[in-house]
Amino acid sequence: MFFSQDNPWFVHQKTNKTNTNTKLILFCFHHAGGTASFFREWGQILPPAVELIAVQLPGREANTKPYITDVNIVAKQIADNFHKYQTIPTVFFGHSLGSLIAFEVAHELRRRYLKSPKYLIVSGRNAPQTQSKEEVLHHLPDELLIKGLIKYQGMPNEILQNKELLEVLLPRLRADFALSETYRHRKRPPLECPILALGGDDDPTVTYEDLVSWKIQTIKKHSINLSPGGHFFLNTSKKEVWDIISLTIKNTLEDCN
Repeated sequence: MFFSQDNPWFVHQKTNKTNTNTKLILFCFHHAGGTASFFREWGQILPPAVELIAVQLPGREANTKPYITDVNIVAKQIADNFHKYQTIPTVFFGHSLGSLIAFEVAHELRRRYLKSPKYLIVSGRNAPQTQSKEEVLHHLPDELLIKGLIKYQGMPNEILQNKELLEVLLPRLRADFALSETYRHRKRPPLECPILALGGDDDPTVTYEDLVSWKIQTIKKHSINLSPGGHFFLNTSKKEVWDIISLTIKNTLEDCN
């Protein structure tokens, strides 16, 4: 199956024009301040039967719509554009803010279509029913917002010291942190898909207990994997992270056959 790329919400990081038998779609949700391009490399190493579609939040790259600061609105708008993917099994992956959005999209799709992803992989995020212990950043002046960003270790120093580039990035970061920090969890029945919670063993923002807390959000299997690194362990432990994700995809593909 070949998917067109006419929707700014969805970026196809790997499109196999010769592959007419897509059996699984990996949907990836980026972190706060990030873009769909974060997952470009992943699309090149997936099995032929798997497509990778990265969700692109508004206000970046091809999605030029205005920023949105309400997770529920984001989830509904993504679900509005999801209808043509309903016939193919999916796996959801999200990092940090992306985990929260993936979780809410999974619930919205279940509400609309009575269908969940085959697997939900969350990364670098406390469970939605738990209160984050981190300082609220989105309302702070630029200088204090920048200081608050440093602990996440996801922004190179050359960017932090580039005033012109920061002027471009800060509105996006502020909007994305507002998405996360104004979120209010609504209690609903647990999802019917397994949840794999990934984390960095030196992440100052997400503890092992935070990953454990995802357990109540599923009636299926819940597992945890810790990798060396901080909040962006996806960058510092690429092979280890990809090994566990690819194994999950492989097992899910086998279940689809």
